[in-house]
Amino acid sequence: MSHRSSFQLNDLFPREIDIEVCLKTLRIYQKLEGDVNCVVWDASLVLAKYLETMCFHKADFLSGVRVLELGSGLGVVGLTAATLGLLIP
Repeated sequence: MSHRSSFQLNDLFPREIDIEVCLKTLRIYQKLEGDVNCVVWDASLVLAKYLETMCFHKADFLSGVRVLELGSGLGVVGLTAATLGLLIP
């Protein structure tokens, strides 16, 4: 039994998350609708912005920290944490 992706390019659209503290933009492609692994959840955007705010106020907030995201979206929080981890002085 082969597994074929149900994603069509015309079903996807980008969500951009600006991480201003390090001048990066994450572009995540999601489906117009769907279940857990094909959309960016609003809660993940809130948590990603929280991490950014904390790193803005304390640059080493994620320094030396390992992050394991056990979410159900497209990994925005983990990608944000990895991006912010590049700020280690």
